[in-house]
Order: sequence, then C-alpha cells, then structure tokens
Amino acid sequence: MTTTTTTTTATTRTRGLSIYFTVPHGPDRFSSLPAELALRILELALATHKRPLPALALISKRITALVDVLLYTAVTLATPKSIALFARTAASKPPAFLAAHVKKLAVTWTGPADDKLEAAIARIARACTGLRALAVPPCVPVFAARPFTPAPPAPFELVLGSFLDLRPAERVPAFYLPAGAAPPPPQARKPPVKTEHAWFGAVTHLRFCEPPPFYAAPSEALAALTPGAMPGLTHLQLARRARANEDNDRAFVEDVRALLAARPALRALVVSVFPSVNTVPKMEDVTRSFIWGLLREMSMQDGRLVVREGVYGEWTEGVEGDAFWRGVREQQRRMREVL
Repeated sequence: MTTTTTTTTATTRTRGLSIYFTVPHGPDRFSSLPAELALRILELALATHKRPLPALALISKRITALVDVLLYTAVTLATPKSIALFARTAASKPPAFLAAHVKKLAVTWTGPADDKLEAAIARIARACTGLRALAVPPCVPVFAARPFTPAPPAPFELVLGSFLDLRPAERVPAFYLPAGAAPPPPQARKPPVKTEHAWFGAVTHLRFCEPPPFYAAPSEALAALTPGAMPGLTHLQLARRARANEDNDRAFVEDVRALLAARPALRALVVSVFPSVNTVPKMEDVTRSFIWGLLREMSMQDGRLVVREGVYGEWTEGVEGDAFWRGVREQQRRMREVL
C-alpha cells in the first residue's frame, strides 16, 4: 500500500489598511474643523487633484456648504454664455442664497451687448444683494434696476470699465451724429435713469478703469453717476490717455487738484495713464507724456495722488480689487520714503 503525502506552502498576504480600520469610530474629524481651515483644505485638494467641485459636493452636507462658498463668494462672468447661465442660477436659487454667498461679482465681457444681455446682467446684480464689490462694463440697466443698497459702513467697491453716464440725454452732441443727420425727436431720446442715490452714497472705492473715447473731466465723471456727494468715497481711480489734447490735459489736472481739495477724506486718488493706442502698449512710454509730467509734479505736493501706467484690459482679470489697492498703498509708501 502506497501512502502519498501532500505538503501545502502557505503564503502570507498583507492586507492594505482602509480608513475604516485606521480612523476611530464616531463623527468624522473634517466636520469638526473650523470653516476657514476646511475651506483651505478643499482649495488645496482641488489644486492637487483637479476634482470637479460638483463631485465634492456629493460627499456630505458639510462639504456641500463649503463648496457653495468656493463657487459663489467671488464670481467672474467673462462671456455671454456664462452671464446667461448665471442669470438662470439667480432665478432658480432662493433669494437668501445669493445674498449670503456672493460677495464679489465681476462681469468682464466687453464685447457687443444687446438689450437681452444687459437685462440679464441687471437681474444678476439685483439678486446679489450681499455684494461688497461689483465690477461691470458701462451698462446702464445694472443701475436702472436699483438692485440693492449696500449697508454702510462696510467698504463697497464699484469698478466701472470706463465712463458711465446715467443722466438723461437732453440732446445728442453733434459729433456723435453722422454727417448731415438730424438729432432725434424728444420722444426718441434716452429717458431719465431712475437710480437710488443711497446706493452710490455707500460706495467707498470707485474705479473708472479705462479712458473713454471722448474727454470727460473727473468731476463730470462723478456727476454723471449720481448728483449725490458720495460722502463715503475714500479711494478713487481715474483714467487718462497719453498724448491727447494738451489743453484738456491741463483742465484734467486742475480738476484733479480741485477734487483733492474738496475731498479731504480721500486717502488715494489714482490716475492711470494709458497709451494713446491700445494695440501697441509696449511701443509707447507714457511716462514721457505731457499729462504724466503734470500729474507727477502734483503728486510730489499731495501724497494722496498716485500716477500709474495703465494697462488695457487689466480690470477684466477678475474681482481681486484688493490687489490693486495694495499696490497703490505700496506705491504711496515708496513715495513717502523718497520725499
């Protein structure tokens, strides 16, 4: 009789530890983190893994709330499609949602805008009643809609792509009309724009980012927005094109001087000097222009005046106005050291 013996060799396998075995039972630790730290962790996770925010929002209600903060605190709308989509979001969300979440809104589309697109921008602004910073191209319906009144004394920044005239047009200047054309009849002219003066009274930071195609004195630019005094205004940016009419340059500088004298509460008045043509900014040294020399001389007498080189399109990069004003403060500090 033959006996067969079978020997089996056992192989030991190491099992990878899972979260279930390594994390103590009980509430997850992420839920107990302070909101600021949890938001920072989510930002780092997104930067590292590029995971879409909507996917993260499905993990838990806590993360959904934090994702809403990341999505809506600072909103930039750069295309007509994004404007239309966000207008749809504004219509679908509860009124308190956008009011609580959206603090900075930048509409940076500078292309053609029909009545439908401007109406969408106005609806968005009207829905975001908790804004602390609003950046828009010259768009009358945003202000005709009387969206909300910011609550002072918190800072409120209004960034305008350029000059915006909200006054009723009593007449059409001849140089705006084609040769031989007659002015339109009174009933066809722009009706008065009903705005809430208290809205502008709450503005503390106001920026006219780029020069208009026509001459406008700084005081006229302010008056075109509101007949009110804007008593809370502490920071103002103006824009002027280099190598323009020198008589207008002198008038512009004198108007700036008058503004500084009439507004002692102004901490900074910035004049951005732009190249005469926006297609070749690198080929023109604006620091050698007539207007630059006049403004530079005045800045030596009043440290609140800051002269900067303007960059076309810079304001459309988002809603980080804090970075702009930090740069202004740094320039003022360097000027004080020189003087």
